Amino acid sequence: MFTAKTIEKIEKAFKRVEADVARYKEVFDSATDVERICLKYYYAYMPVSDLATYDASLFLKIIRQTLKVHEMNIFNVDIPEDIFLNYVLQYRVNNENIEYNRELFFNELYGRIKGKTMYDAALEVNYWCLEKATYKATNPRTVSPLTLIRNAKGRCGEESTFTVTAMRSVGIPARQIYTPRWAHCDSNHAWVEVYIDGRWRFLGACEPEPALDRGWFTGPASRGMLIHTRAFSGIFYSNEEITYGNEIYNELNLTRNYAEAKKLTVKVKNTGARKIKIRFEIPNSCELSPIAVLEADSNGEVSFTTGLGDLQIHATDGERFLTHKVDVRMQDTVILDFNNAVLKETGTSTMKFVPPAGKAEDKDMPGDPSVHAARIQHCNEVRTAYENTFITEERGREIAKSYEGFHTDIVHLLMESKGNHEEIIKFLDGDNGIPFKYKILLLKALPEKDLTDSTCEMLNDHLVYAYPYRDCYYEDVFAKYVLNPRILTEMLYPYRAFINSYFNEETKKAFAENPRRIYDFINEEIQDATEMDYKTLIASAKGTLQLKRGSKVSRDVLFVSICRSLGIPARFNPVDGELEYYKDGEFVRLVSRKAKETSKLTLNCEEKLRYARNFTIARLVGGEYQTLSLWRHETSEFDLEEGCYRVLTGQRLTDGSMLLNAYYLEMKKGEDVVLEVSIPKERNQMEWITLPDDNIPAQPVDIGLSSALYREYNILAYIEPAKEPTEHFLRELMNASETIKGRQVGIVLIAAGRNHTLEQVLKEFPDIRLIETEDTTFAEKLLARLGLPAGNYPVQTMIRKTTEGMAALYYCSGYCVGSVDLMLKCI
Repeated sequence: MFTAKTIEKIEKAFKRVEADVARYKEVFDSATDVERICLKYYYAYMPVSDLATYDASLFLKIIRQTLKVHEMNIFNVDIPEDIFLNYVLQYRVNNENIEYNRELFFNELYGRIKGKTMYDAALEVNYWCLEKATYKATNPRTVSPLTLIRNAKGRCGEESTFTVTAMRSVGIPARQIYTPRWAHCDSNHAWVEVYIDGRWRFLGACEPEPALDRGWFTGPASRGMLIHTRAFSGIFYSNEEITYGNEIYNELNLTRNYAEAKKLTVKVKNTGARKIKIRFEIPNSCELSPIAVLEADSNGEVSFTTGLGDLQIHATDGERFLTHKVDVRMQDTVILDFNNAVLKETGTSTMKFVPPAGKAEDKDMPGDPSVHAARIQHCNEVRTAYENTFITEERGREIAKSYEGFHTDIVHLLMESKGNHEEIIKFLDGDNGIPFKYKILLLKALPEKDLTDSTCEMLNDHLVYAYPYRDCYYEDVFAKYVLNPRILTEMLYPYRAFINSYFNEETKKAFAENPRRIYDFINEEIQDATEMDYKTLIASAKGTLQLKRGSKVSRDVLFVSICRSLGIPARFNPVDGELEYYKDGEFVRLVSRKAKETSKLTLNCEEKLRYARNFTIARLVGGEYQTLSLWRHETSEFDLEEGCYRVLTGQRLTDGSMLLNAYYLEMKKGEDVVLEVSIPKERNQMEWITLPDDNIPAQPVDIGLSSALYREYNILAYIEPAKEPTEHFLRELMNASETIKGRQVGIVLIAAGRNHTLEQVLKEFPDIRLIETEDTTFAEKLLARLGLPAGNYPVQTMIRKTTEGMAALYYCSGYCVGSVDLMLKCI
């Protein structure tokens, strides 16, 4: 099945981990020759987190099902062996939990794709995916495909992971495509490519279209600065550009496939033979976020293919650094002199970053649009029927009556557990002799998303081994930092029983007396294997202890896991991510250095400051700026440790450009700082457009635009509920509720249907005007009058209505993250 060349590469790479998988001899011995090569392929390039967390028997099941489908040759095509290995056989898509799902997916899909070409089968699989899940913004943890199905909703990274897995389950090569940050708006996105007829074709995950190479994101992607995919392997026989790679993992730069791009070369001279790390940064969420971090070669050079927009180059040797803003449209080569590198920056500066111009989206739809629309409606009906099996508020109240107290909490927890409610009820009903109150405390300590894939076994493990320490701390400290299973973004496993049996009583007592001994144990016994892991994976605590190897983040999570298992409150500091444990009534830093004093920074600004919206604070650490996690801080006062900082204030312009003011300061012991800052301004370049009083199709009679607008300033939008661009817009409306109500802005929404998010908006704005119609005549007229692409929804505009007429002050269409803020700035 595989060439001698490929087998030789796999065998050579497998030697690196051969000793680690000796424990799975029985599994390897049970495999056929082909299955054994596939197992060796998995392990040869396996991230150390997966090596620690999963059993070989799971991988063999995945391999056998994949080979079974491959041998069927459903589509009568030959797939190149590197494509098959990396994009059909490969078990991992991103950083999801690995599970056995391929047989289930294949059994559901085979009858629907049998007899179809691979092209048509890919389209059909995507319709099936929409029947299972649609878009909803969630936290960064990527749930598994089966969990996504249980939820019926997920963010784009989860939808694309699920869709890729579904494609692979029927033998279609597929991969996840990702832009880490958009340059023109404050977000990112992921979608899917399938390999058909010798080339890669794209599609939106759980967003079926009647043809491939279509999607609402094609316009935004044409403005991308970096678009890439991941491959968990070192086997490549194609000529795709590798941005970054090591023995187990490669990032392939696909920017040229979507946007006009070119190779930018950075040359750093006078480095003194030091290793130079170069960050390619763009503004997103009011921070300078790296889209790629590369190490220069021995000559101080590195090359990077990127879109035709503005970048900041940040070069550092881990101590000194220098920065340089680049217009990629105008430059191919950047030469930096490291003799000019500094240890810190002072003063202020102003920058403007212009994103790539991009191109208009192709909205021509092949075939009969009504047929596609009917299929979409059917998909939504199938999914909604499943969602109707979730616990409703009414049913939740009935269930809650069977428990003593905590009824409101129980209703909320059961509703948020969605398709996992039976597991949560099983946990609540279990009799382990522990007061019911602590079960509720544990469930409430978890992020709501965790309720959708937490198992009763895992919850009981954490509850039973945390309960003895309930009276040692204040309840909030105990609940958050001892009882709580959630540490970072790891999959939640039962591990406390194992940890308590792993160490003897004398060792556990020594750890409790001085938690730093836990970290010493980890440093001595658990080998640092960061370079052999995928950066967003975290191994199970049990697996890391057993393997005695792990990445830095897995080792740090292990520290917190051991602490909590032994009744010691521990955490990652929520602002800067440093490890901490609780001692004498406060959290103290684990790092063996003298704790730095803090001083107060106060920011004075005429405008309201909103973190990650129009300002951020970053601390200078090891020659680079690390943005502080202050997302929920509704204040302009901050207690900061001694050190150097950069404050950025910013404004996104209507063309997607970003204005930034940078303020550099040093915080010193006992010296509070009051810093005067301002949001950078630039005149709005969008021309006002006078609008006629067109009719909006409605029932029972059409409504004139003027009659629909009920305030002087009105947000008018034609929306497509459940589609990602509309979901962003609706969420922004709710986030801006205070401003919209305070400025008495009207909202008029035109929609063909409703969904949960729209219902939330209607509840938040009782006076909103909703016009329900499937007729897009008005929407298309509006797009034409505003000079926007036809069929590019949602169309959004801020309209001022006076006695003299109506004028569009701001307007956009399609994927426009941040549009609501831009509209409100027009008032």
